[in-house]
Amino acid sequence: MNKHPSSLRKSIEESYYQEASPPEITAERATVRINIAPAALPTQVLAFVDVEKIIFDTFRSTLNRSRVSLPPEAANVNNKAIVQYLIQNDKPVVFSGGFDDRGETGFVNIVELGFGSQSIFARVYGTTGQAEVVCKQLLEKLWSATGLERKWRELVEYVNLVAYESSTKVDFGFPMKDFLSKVLNGFLSDEIERKEGFGARMGNIGQQPDRSDDSFLIVTSCRKLSLDVDVIDTLTGKSETSNIEIIPHTVFDHNRNLCKVQSELPFEDHVEMLQKLISKYKRAKSVSDSS
Repeated sequence: MNKHPSSLRKSIEESYYQEASPPEITAERATVRINIAPAALPTQVLAFVDVEKIIFDTFRSTLNRSRVSLPPEAANVNNKAIVQYLIQNDKPVVFSGGFDDRGETGFVNIVELGFGSQSIFARVYGTTGQAEVVCKQLLEKLWSATGLERKWRELVEYVNLVAYESSTKVDFGFPMKDFLSKVLNGFLSDEIERKEGFGARMGNIGQQPDRSDDSFLIVTSCRKLSLDVDVIDTLTGKSETSNIEIIPHTVFDHNRNLCKVQSELPFEDHVEMLQKLISKYKRAKSVSDSS
């Protein structure tokens, strides 16, 4: 979901903003997409600058050619020419890999970063705060490449909208299936998982002849919890759908405590949401156990 520009810090520190999180929540990936006014990026000048070299020298990121649609006769065109073509034709330029290293003050691996005539974005292995810093670095470096030094504090006024995505590893302390209601979990236990239940009638294994019910084990697990969050502007009728998704952290974590949680929130809000979710579960479990 897009956030109001005021949610983007007007002064991003030179060192990475270290968002705090409890030990059961670990940052994995984050994305920040910033919609900017055309005046925030000197695209007309950048078309004549070696942007590929600047990005490589700064982040060690390389052009993602798989994201570029070129005619067959342009297959052997070098990256510098491709970047210039993309800028001149108002197409997004995407680079993959690399890192941003501040020595003792911070280091983050970059998944992707890029820009268009009205946007910049960064996806990192880390937090949205770290992705913001990469966006800041990217915008300032592009200006510097044109021979004009513009700092973030001068450019933030051109920010229109900011969108965030956070992905974390979470140790809930209980399996994901516990999020299901008592009614549904009771139904799964009584009607699906019991040896004579509906689970044994699914698939082909239970159809084998000359096999007793004791030779089969039926287990249910929660593969994904996906929630759509619709925000509707009652004045204009415009609506927007965001998503919260909970899945097992790996294929080995079904019916275990480790999950991956993804949301369209800044990292700090994402962590706060998860803490409230865990707290609400624990309170409900405590009341249930004492009754």
